[in-house]
Amino acid sequence: MLLRVGRYSEGEALFIEDLSIFERNVPGQPPIAITLGYLAKLYFATNRFRDSDVYGRRTLDMCEKIYGADSVQVAMALDNLAMSVVMLARSEKRKHLAAEAVYMGERAVQIFNAKLPSSHPSVSSAKHNLSGYRETYSVMGEASN
Repeated sequence: MLLRVGRYSEGEALFIEDLSIFERNVPGQPPIAITLGYLAKLYFATNRFRDSDVYGRRTLDMCEKIYGADSVQVAMALDNLAMSVVMLARSEKRKHLAAEAVYMGERAVQIFNAKLPSSHPSVSSAKHNLSGYRETYSVMGEASN
């Protein structure tokens, strides 16, 4: 709720406290991955793309360990992380990060296509996001020529 009303610093403090509690009491369990994901989204929403990237990568790692590499949870983590990575690529003008975002987006679409019906909103959303990652990569390639 705090994030919805723009109280990001309060939300951040609570998420960090939650993360600490979960890491001490339920190591390697889903509440950690969920909290890491919320922190990544919070940092993305506040244009802290480097922090979002760090927490997004931790989220992805946890989801792969907990749910398996080809799970819907991993696809969601990949799609969210790719958004942070492409924004970091844009802000730091780093084409290799844009390429990494494309790879993540492709992997997310592949997993969603395998696990969900084609009419599922996550499938179309991931495809739409992937087109944006590809556009960023293309534009960055043209700018470096």
